Amino acid sequence: MVASVLQALGLYMGEKLGPVLEDLTLSQAVESRDMAGVSEIVARRNAAYPLWGWKRPSALEYSDVWKDGFRNPYIIAVFRDPFAIANRNRISMLSDVFQNMDRTVQQQCTLVQFLREQKKPILLCSYEKALAAPETFVQAVVGFLDLNASESWNEAIRRIN
Repeated sequence: MVASVLQALGLYMGEKLGPVLEDLTLSQAVESRDMAGVSEIVARRNAAYPLWGWKRPSALEYSDVWKDGFRNPYIIAVFRDPFAIANRNRISMLSDVFQNMDRTVQQQCTLVQFLREQKKPILLCSYEKALAAPETFVQAVVGFLDLNASESWNEAIRRIN
């Protein structure tokens, strides 16, 4: 949802985007710990775009690779109801809902600790609240990133689902 909103607001979100708008090129370089590749991709994007985004939920596991490699990073951290995540995984992966909830809560605790240590701008948001109030969410993102969204406002709101 957030990546789709950012894309609607005009941010470049990467190449080889999968169906959930995850940038496979940058993600593969990060996850293979290819520091030279990450630096090259980031430099190319910095030269081409004044503002660009990258989405990868598992990025936290590789923060040692990327956390100091981005120009002027802003972090948008999305929190979702742990039961909603666990139940979705139970259905899609036929796994135990309680084990999924344990894992989800632990991942959220890890994320909170990471965010607490950052000196970068951070926007904390609730997935469920964004669904309930799309205009408020888009307004928060636009303000956080200091974007001019007059032409893309309606499309950004439409993408929240």
